[in-house]
Amino acid sequence: MFQHILIFLLIIGPTIQYRIELGAFSVTLAEPIILLASLILIVDQIRRRGSVFLARTPIVGLLLLMCFWALIVRPLDGNLTRGLSDARDWIIPTLGFLALISTVKTNWRRWSALVVGGVVIQSLLGIYQHLSDSARPFVNALSSYKTGFTLVEGGESLELVSFAVGLFVHPNGFAIYLFGGLMLLISWPVTGKQRFAKYALVALIGVCLFWTYAKASLLVMGVAIVWYGLQSQLRSGAQLLALTGIGVLVGSLALLALLPFLPAAILSTFYWRLGLWETGLWQIGAYPETLLVGNGMDYFGQIAYHAQPHNVYVFMTLEYGLFGLVWTLTLMLVIVWQGWSARRRGLFQREPMLAGLWIYLIGFAAVGLVESNLQTLNDRGVFLLFYACFLGLLRDQRLHVAEHVSERVVQDERATIARPGAVGSLPGA
Repeated sequence: MFQHILIFLLIIGPTIQYRIELGAFSVTLAEPIILLASLILIVDQIRRRGSVFLARTPIVGLLLLMCFWALIVRPLDGNLTRGLSDARDWIIPTLGFLALISTVKTNWRRWSALVVGGVVIQSLLGIYQHLSDSARPFVNALSSYKTGFTLVEGGESLELVSFAVGLFVHPNGFAIYLFGGLMLLISWPVTGKQRFAKYALVALIGVCLFWTYAKASLLVMGVAIVWYGLQSQLRSGAQLLALTGIGVLVGSLALLALLPFLPAAILSTFYWRLGLWETGLWQIGAYPETLLVGNGMDYFGQIAYHAQPHNVYVFMTLEYGLFGLVWTLTLMLVIVWQGWSARRRGLFQREPMLAGLWIYLIGFAAVGLVESNLQTLNDRGVFLLFYACFLGLLRDQRLHVAEHVSERVVQDERATIARPGAVGSLPGA
């Protein structure tokens, strides 16, 4: 029972973005929760088995490598406290991830249900926040400038809105969390009367996601749902790739055709981001040493009109150098390869939630084109939470297939022994 409580803390920890200020030192509430729960679970494993179980997946090595790189490079920016704090923001989510996947070895549907439950609870809070324009305990000041889809009178800007943010500091981060829960729930296989409950919860999360007014997440979510339906209907990988390519091409051409007819205010947030990307790329060109050791985000905050570039690939390059960019791209390629391999083996048909989570993780990379969604400890924790669900469900299916194969081999051997004239068959059989 105590172990279950610790696992529960690892699941909800990254979703509570409260920061505790202690003078010159501050920590997020997630840090002591994740650190304490992880250490207890890991020490318990060592006590019982003499070692810690590590899943055979490239992401374990990638995460440990990033922790090492951040610990070595980030303190070189001249601010030792800030550098060590960022290294801590990698080490703690990594510990939580390793503790989670090493402790929960089977039955990941049950723990995925707990993840969905957390999303549903925060969705209810988010809907209340939108309707009452209140109850946002941890929101930051920048969130007050959140705009919706309606033009103010005169059409020069978008209207400020009452947004859903849950227990997050900004609605965009909350939307990424809701997006993961939505894809997990959409792909959850149910039958009979359970379908009504599933669709009701999907609608609940979808409404809350809409009221975050996170435009990038909403756009990517729409594409993700369509792509999930498409891949569910197509067994052929070649057909899926061909139709996906056609869809991307047609969608891009349609978007380019519509751009001249859209009011300038609609694209204001995109142009705002475009200016930040240009500043980041200029900085890398002007100071190429950034590619070697990173540590460019402090200077970026001084020369740009916003403290972060709203692009995870630019952010990772500025903060960690070329290593950070290559690391991020490698991480996403590993996810694509793992999912595609599982699909080819038929595991998506056996466990549809694998497909939903895989598409969400790819969607996370897509949202990263306009959001620095690996910037904070909580961002990294949310990503690793959904990746842990994907990895756990994948492990469940592999074990199920292995057990099925072993059982079939035993049955074949028994049938061979019982066959008349077979070596080892009973006399007179």
